[in-house]
Amino acid sequence: ALELRASLRHPHLLRVHSFGEALGYAFLALEMCEAPSLSTRLRDADLGLEECMRVLRGIAKAADAAARRGVVARDITPDAILVDPVRGGLLGDLGIARETVGPVPVTLDPQLPYRPPEELRRQPVDSRARVYSLGAVLFTALTGARPHEFGYLRAVHLLSLQPPSVRRWRPDLPRAIDRVVARAMARDPEARYRTARGLIQAATVALSTAERVPRPRPARALSFVPAPHASQPSRAPAKSRAPLGALAAR
Repeated sequence: ALELRASLRHPHLLRVHSFGEALGYAFLALEMCEAPSLSTRLRDADLGLEECMRVLRGIAKAADAAARRGVVARDITPDAILVDPVRGGLLGDLGIARETVGPVPVTLDPQLPYRPPEELRRQPVDSRARVYSLGAVLFTALTGARPHEFGYLRAVHLLSLQPPSVRRWRPDLPRAIDRVVARAMARDPEARYRTARGLIQAATVALSTAERVPRPRPARALSFVPAPHASQPSRAPAKSRAPLGALAAR
């Protein structure tokens, strides 16, 4: 797996300079990149909608390219995605390092809300997992919140939850975006989009119907605030608005 990852070349994948084993551990030496993670950018509340979609479009292309080579991108999370001002979204080891050391106990995994249900069931994971994870990241990028509450969440709870609603956090966005996220995060892999790029294309079309789109909420929610349940009242985000521009044409 390490050798295959090292052979991958894509504008939205960090290059692998070397790989191997040392002291009984496998390693990948990736190119240095000082770009912040997506989660950091969201906390700064300075990632507009158009840039958000540009970043995720690059991630989708990289994940699909890896899938065509037989590499499953197992680490598509806001912490794993880097946001470079020139190159856009970047991915690193694609979760191969996590795979070589074995699964993290799901009760200890801070990225649990971004893991597909089949992984939590300890079932085989294929390229459709990337669509689920990217759908969860899309939810976070639009709302600043995790897809599901994490404070007391366990895998058994996550497996019974329905896909979250973007519009509970962003009632200003079109209803179609909820349908896009719901399909991407379907518990049945067969019901998801076939490719990550197909997901982002559908999201772009859904969002293009909005006349004006405000900036995402500050992502303090990434660490502290759960996505609201149906019984909780929705709170509208701050009314800071920016024109959508030529989003749909990209």
